[in-house]
Amino acid sequence: MKKRLLISGFALAGLLVADCVDGARNTTPEEQAFQAEVAATLRASLPPAPAGWTLEDRGLLAPAKSVCTGTDSSRVVYSVAYTWMDAVKEQNKRSEEMQRKVAALRAIPADKLAEMNEYAKQARALQRELPKARAAANQAEVDRINAEIKELNTKSYAIKQAHMDSVMPQIMAITNEYTAAETGKTYRVHLALYANDTVEPGLKPGGAMFRQGDQSSMMFGQPKPKGSKALKVHSITARFKGDAAQIDMIAKGWKPEPALALMQGKPAASTAAGQ
Repeated sequence: MKKRLLISGFALAGLLVADCVDGARNTTPEEQAFQAEVAATLRASLPPAPAGWTLEDRGLLAPAKSVCTGTDSSRVVYSVAYTWMDAVKEQNKRSEEMQRKVAALRAIPADKLAEMNEYAKQARALQRELPKARAAANQAEVDRINAEIKELNTKSYAIKQAHMDSVMPQIMAITNEYTAAETGKTYRVHLALYANDTVEPGLKPGGAMFRQGDQSSMMFGQPKPKGSKALKVHSITARFKGDAAQIDMIAKGWKPEPALALMQGKPAASTAAGQ
């Protein structure tokens, strides 16, 4: 059965060849088949979303038709994100509660609102007198009416501004409390599974978690031998980005066996190309 040669992330690579320092080249059918097979296997080995989380997978894209000269065609990546929806819902509730408190403070008290409405009523009555004054070419009357309207609007605005000035310290306290409680919190973890990725100092084969800042990585296999151009998987690396405790929650559900099987010679590029 012929498989669809679609993978995540490779379509974008084809859009960036104009930035290649040493030029670009077309990928071979064997390279495209290898990358597609490896990416599909990486996708199949993704850890499931824990309870209360969602896995955001944007789907499969076509392999790159061209790459920068010197690009390692055996390096493949599949990227997804996990969102802790239960925590997001709780965050939304806290945000809505904060907004309700702020809205209640912003609301003009009934007695002050009645006073503002009276000023508005008087201003509307004066507005109805303007056409008659203009029709009579009585500029003095027009100026008087406009001056009274302006004074009424000024009084109304002063009531609103005085109220806002009085409640602003409370509003700032509420918003600052909410911001302080949410600062540093994240409910999203990004995961990229790589075949034949580069290995930074400190990352050791064997699956032990290695942390640097908000990134946690684990690697299986061995680095690809220098100078090798073979379409073969030598290592599988999982790179998580986000909160360490949330990463551990997702990582413990990872069953890397399908991806690790790639290091045992599957898929073979020659076979994949003929499917």
